[in-house]
Amino acid sequence: MLATIRHQDTGRLVVVAKCLTGYLKISEKVTDADSYVKVNGVYDADFTAFVVSWQTSHGCTPDGIIGPDTWRAIAKAAPTCSTSKNRKSGYTFALQLLLDGNVTADGIYGPRTKAAVVAFQSATGLSADGICGPKTWSALIVGAQPQPAPTPGEFVKPVDYKQAAKPWGPRMYSNHNDPKQTMANSGCGPTACADVVATLKDKSVDPWTLAQLAMQWGDRTYNSGTAWTFFGHVADKYGFSKMVETKSFAALKACLDAGGYVVCSMSKGYWTSGGHYICAWKYDDTYVYANDPASSTRKKQKSADFKAQCKRYFCFYPDPQPEPTKEPDESNADKDINVPVKRGTKICDISHHQPNVNYDKFIADTALIILRAGYRGEGTTGLDGIVKIDTCFVKHANALKARGVRFGVYFYSIANTVAKAKEEAQALYKFAKDYAPLFWAIDAEKPHITTDAIGAFADELRKLGCGKIGAYVANEKYDSPYHFDNVRDKFNFVWIPDYRKNTTVRKCDLWQYTSTGSVAGINGNVDMSRITGEGHDLAWFTEG
Repeated sequence: MLATIRHQDTGRLVVVAKCLTGYLKISEKVTDADSYVKVNGVYDADFTAFVVSWQTSHGCTPDGIIGPDTWRAIAKAAPTCSTSKNRKSGYTFALQLLLDGNVTADGIYGPRTKAAVVAFQSATGLSADGICGPKTWSALIVGAQPQPAPTPGEFVKPVDYKQAAKPWGPRMYSNHNDPKQTMANSGCGPTACADVVATLKDKSVDPWTLAQLAMQWGDRTYNSGTAWTFFGHVADKYGFSKMVETKSFAALKACLDAGGYVVCSMSKGYWTSGGHYICAWKYDDTYVYANDPASSTRKKQKSADFKAQCKRYFCFYPDPQPEPTKEPDESNADKDINVPVKRGTKICDISHHQPNVNYDKFIADTALIILRAGYRGEGTTGLDGIVKIDTCFVKHANALKARGVRFGVYFYSIANTVAKAKEEAQALYKFAKDYAPLFWAIDAEKPHITTDAIGAFADELRKLGCGKIGAYVANEKYDSPYHFDNVRDKFNFVWIPDYRKNTTVRKCDLWQYTSTGSVAGINGNVDMSRITGEGHDLAWFTEG
């Protein structure tokens, strides 16, 4: 099920909702496919009023919020899209956005869009006809529930992807733009893991979905393939309640008995002449059975040989089954069960430097939380690195989201060109869009960052439909070399670090006054900020 969206939210899902409800035809006078690319992805007051009217006419609760029931109604009402029906339309543009990176979103249902639909339909068990009709819309918007766990000994074969299959097989899978490194020759890790995720969590996930994440997270190695850290990041990203990394063959059997699947890192032997990942799904008294991303003929191996050739098991368990519904306790009927999350007064930003957090204590001590979503890894020359996701972002973001706490995000920039700044802004949006951040910011501290690059970062986020955009600007670089006043009007707020004085010397909205602060739930130093009173108040930042 797509995430719930409401007034003041921004991003891709808002655009999808505007297209599929027909709002654009009425309110934004869109007449051609090119116009959809420029649509404002803000859930504003006008759209809220439109949603209320749409819900009323489609039998939904008219609350102006697009949640599960309204998404189902939207899926049911969506028209068929194909190369002949709604070929050039907002409906097709919404479809392309929901395919999430597997096709360019231009509003035109051409051969590549049809191929992406075929791949999605194949992965979700639908008839792969390349036509987006009611069942395909439902799978894209509503999704499918995870399969229930079988009893021990009753194994269910997972999706069986192949790394060389089209459309992803020929695509480059590399952390340094080497066209010789493709999914076909080095994509076994994302492919084996896609078998697991598509079966237990999200049928729309395919090998290319996970390969892109591996490259973003820095889990694509230089030569050999995919790092072991990737599987923990996947578990966090898709909300697996339990994932165990182990060398124990007994743990593999326990996971399979529980209805889970195990990605196995294999050494030289039956499955590979070097190194390889496979997806184990069954065992018996003699064999272990597995999906091999590189072969349709290698399917099983004797247990003793399997144990000898496996270097590491990554055991993905299914979600626990819900407890039976209990009758309500009438003695508590007069109690308020919708108690808001208790919040504190502190403002802080955290990243991979704070890997271990007691989130309940942390939330109770803070009024505003800002997460580092990504950064550009400095390469051999200091400026040629690739954009990466912060290694703790998914973990922190999912934990806060699960507790109903929204947060701001920022990207640590080293952009010395407009092109790099745009790439960084696009990465920040891609990393964080599904969490509906309160606001978005660039972190500018490096001396080589240019004024034009800082401005381009804001412009690119604005084009992507982001609402509140800010800049964290190093105090000592504000005037030179940044000349930040030349682009300051592109930002909704300014955030200045200054640890030397009792108050910052510059006018700003947020003042980061220390890098050695203390907050409940975290052991160690934390960057702390304050509202200055010279710009937006706290309510402005927390009302997303």
